[in-house]
Amino acid sequence: MKNKVLILLVILASVTLLYGCKKQDTLLIWVGDESQEFYQGIMDEYVTAYNEANDEDFPYLVSVKGVDTGSAAATFLEDTDAGADIFTVAHDNLGKLITGSSSIAPITDPDLLAQIAADNPATFADVIKGS
Repeated sequence: MKNKVLILLVILASVTLLYGCKKQDTLLIWVGDESQEFYQGIMDEYVTAYNEANDEDFPYLVSVKGVDTGSAAATFLEDTDAGADIFTVAHDNLGKLITGSSSIAPITDPDLLAQIAADNPATFADVIKGS
């Protein structure tokens, strides 16, 4: 459950970062096959909440696709332009993604980092940092 919450927070942070895309672009999200329905529901709720809280509609058409998370990194590296905007992968593929593509970068914005830290228990940060 903690992993799902953490992944959801990363997805929502990524959605915020992608706000600059033009209206009606598709926001493609890859998640594990077993989690597709769950995350589609979460994103549907997020879009509804966004629309209710703002004077405009959510600027993307959200598509949540179930994929094999064990091979998602390799698929992404083969063609980053055709890959997802946001995706989950097996944790042991993170190194491959960071060294294999300039499309993957750490979050460095201090305000976003502070928000992530404030919105999550310290135990999540400990897991991410490996401590």
